[in-house]
Amino acid sequence: MRDERRYITRWLSGMLMLLLLLFTACSKSSEGGDEPEPDKKKPVLKVYVFAPDRPVVTRADGGDVDATAEENEIHSLHVWVFENHTKAEDPKKEDDGKFVGHVALTNVALSEAGSEVSMDISDDFAENKPNVDVYVAANVTSSNSGLSLDAYTDRATLEGATIKSGYFGVSPLITSVPGDGLPMSGVLKDQMVSGSSPVLRVGPESGGLSNVRLVRAVSKIRFVFSKSSKNTDNLTVNSIKLDNSVLPNEEYLFLDGAYPTNRYKVKTTGDYVTQTELISNIDGTTIKVNDSPAAYSYDEATMTSQDYEDKINNGIKEEKLSELGHYYLRESDKKVTGKVTYTIGTTKRTVAFQTESADDFSRNHTWIVYGYFVSSGNLLVSMVEIKNWMNIDTPQEVYNW
Repeated sequence: MRDERRYITRWLSGMLMLLLLLFTACSKSSEGGDEPEPDKKKPVLKVYVFAPDRPVVTRADGGDVDATAEENEIHSLHVWVFENHTKAEDPKKEDDGKFVGHVALTNVALSEAGSEVSMDISDDFAENKPNVDVYVAANVTSSNSGLSLDAYTDRATLEGATIKSGYFGVSPLITSVPGDGLPMSGVLKDQMVSGSSPVLRVGPESGGLSNVRLVRAVSKIRFVFSKSSKNTDNLTVNSIKLDNSVLPNEEYLFLDGAYPTNRYKVKTTGDYVTQTELISNIDGTTIKVNDSPAAYSYDEATMTSQDYEDKINNGIKEEKLSELGHYYLRESDKKVTGKVTYTIGTTKRTVAFQTESADDFSRNHTWIVYGYFVSSGNLLVSMVEIKNWMNIDTPQEVYNW
């Protein structure tokens, strides 16, 4: 009996001690003494991406031309950020240009002021804030460019990425915007990072945003025709061809740095396209009749680029002009030349068209080739002259669209 009482006494002492400990712990917790710190917010980096409506405002051309809604659409967007590897903020530290972050978005609506894209970053990056390089690709897929890009794509792969030979060349021809959009790209290098954790951004503390400007990686060529009512001979447009070796088999997705100093970036070691026929055997009866054909020639003294594009579009809508085709093609470092072969009555004839100089058919440009048949049966080609857009003293008829 004595042992049993001793056991009960020990048990009661233990329970009192446990209750005392629990009471002490609760008291400290209520006073905030041992309460754990709340989780810190994860740091993010904000990147601003410029809308594709006016993607290259720095080019000295004769004025922008509006793209269509389909040409503007962004179905998918990838943004990669790497530490800049051209120099180090600290001379004692080797800047290896390591990966900072990536974000992928779908069905993106961008504003002309620049739309904000945020990605998670490490605490170490947020603290040190090295300069960065930003790569942005829109609508770049395996089905429209032959490229598969994702969060694991490294800098070397992006720098070497090319739109493959079977896409936006001549065979097969791309005559409408693909379902996943026209490929666009932009790159911004050696940019400072401002702000403090948890929210940082690419760009200076003041003085404006650092926008990554998207540029369509392809160009567009349009063939527009009309004929005089006095031309009663049978007419056939036998073919419209680009000459061999004027379009490269591959072009790089990204230009080198700032756009004002880079016109194109093609993979010249990949040879050039030899299959060049764009249009064949168009019955002349489908070409609209227009007895004032010269009214649709470009007049640089009175028209902006958009004025002329509007005039051509209205002429097509009013059935005074026929657009025999428009095509989305890769940019070129060559002088783009071609020929229209046609038959009037029984006589076959050829007329040439060409850009003014090499590398004028660069990405994100529209080129209109307008031809009309006069009463003599001859085809007159009134080309919108493409001039070097680097020459700011010369009005440029190379269009951004």
